[in-house]
Amino acid sequence: MKNFIKTSIVKMFYVSCVVLALSSCAKEETPAFENQNLETLEVDSSVITSGEGLNNKSSSSTTAKTTCDILGTTTPQAGNQYSFTYSSNISNPTVTWTVESGAITLISSSGNSATFQFASNFNGGSIKAYGTNGSLECSDIQSFRRVPSISCPDQSCLGISHVEGCIDFLAYLHCANNVVSVDWEYTIGPYNHVSFGSTNNPNGNYTIPQALYLPTNNWSNYDLWIYAYITLSDGSTCTISKKTVLTNCGPGGGNQ
Repeated sequence: MKNFIKTSIVKMFYVSCVVLALSSCAKEETPAFENQNLETLEVDSSVITSGEGLNNKSSSSTTAKTTCDILGTTTPQAGNQYSFTYSSNISNPTVTWTVESGAITLISSSGNSATFQFASNFNGGSIKAYGTNGSLECSDIQSFRRVPSISCPDQSCLGISHVEGCIDFLAYLHCANNVVSVDWEYTIGPYNHVSFGSTNNPNGNYTIPQALYLPTNNWSNYDLWIYAYITLSDGSTCTISKKTVLTNCGPGGGNQ
């Protein structure tokens, strides 16, 4: 009897240990399982939020890539008007032109073009063109800095040299550093504003020469006028002229 009781107690002890062990294992595994679920939910929530943000971005910036540019001078001169054009891959955009900064005034705009007045006290600034068509849009800002004004060479820079008698001459223009080209004409007697050539000045030389040959005649006491039609490096143009009086010219045109 005693042995039976002892054996029963031992069996009950082992059973209790097994039950306690299983219970302990269950308690340790459950939190890990629960944390895993919570962690998964957090990740899922984060992905959804991030996905919504990317979709919003793509609809405004990657649905259709737009480009645009303002075309026109980048070196405006104070006191002048200039026209600009909005160029874009947006089809038939509605373009709005504005002055961002500086002594600049919007004079007129039509379609993709606009004209601005740069005031006499202009010292730098910028303009903006904003184009839209439905959900597509693109804007560009063009900044400017003041460029020192380029003036026409003084009349004293134009000269005429006699090469041979009263027939062969050399016209020249000094002070031509900012001169791109010169179209030359002369006037004498019945010959009025006759072209005698054009001279380009791509290297900005100080002096531009041009040969002049007059028709054979007795040009004694005639006034020979030289006209220089000048194009400056900023695109502007001007004209200067000079007169010389021919003396002692014989019937053949040479000096007597």
